[in-house]
Amino acid sequence: MRSPKEDIEWLDQYIKGTLNATEIQALEARLSVESDLKNDLEVLKVMRQGMRAEVLADKLEMMRGWEEEMVENRGSNGGESKSALIISIKKWMAAASIVFLLGAGWWWIAKESKHQQYAWKDEEFYKYILHQTERSNEIDKDQQKTLAYNLFTAKHFSEAKPKLESLWVNQRDTLAYFYLGITEVSLGNKEKAKAIFNASELVNYPTAELLKLCE
Repeated sequence: MRSPKEDIEWLDQYIKGTLNATEIQALEARLSVESDLKNDLEVLKVMRQGMRAEVLADKLEMMRGWEEEMVENRGSNGGESKSALIISIKKWMAAASIVFLLGAGWWWIAKESKHQQYAWKDEEFYKYILHQTERSNEIDKDQQKTLAYNLFTAKHFSEAKPKLESLWVNQRDTLAYFYLGITEVSLGNKEKAKAIFNASELVNYPTAELLKLCE
């Protein structure tokens, strides 16, 4: 991990959901522009997933042990006392609840990993900023394009997405559509990005390398 200890602790609290709204907003603003911080967030998610899997296995083994103990007690004593049976059932139910919660959390992390955001390196990202040379004069005449393209260039993808979609739908702006595909990749929506990059409208755009990111 490349981030300072304070940032790692902040990321850990972000994953646990213990940050307040202001802290979340500040952190997500940094995540949108700091690739190292975003990479460390993904590493922490994977680490937590591994720990959940280990704890889940331990709890399952504990439940199996209690179940065997219940069977042995019934066999040796000709049946358990009512109080002993209740205690055993409570133990089993408590462990089952923990296993369920851990399993649900593990499922959520696995689901989120399918939509993992792509962390761009600056030199990799900026080679796709085509409006700097190709359409700067046109952008100056259209404030909507200026805002959408500037948000995209600053890697504020969540904010840029609806504006780029509007440019495509309302103006059939192919450059906005191209940027929308990159935005979908950046947000982890690979299938949507793939559909955009394969569109006939973008046949003259550099989509070959971008399609590899959708695999």
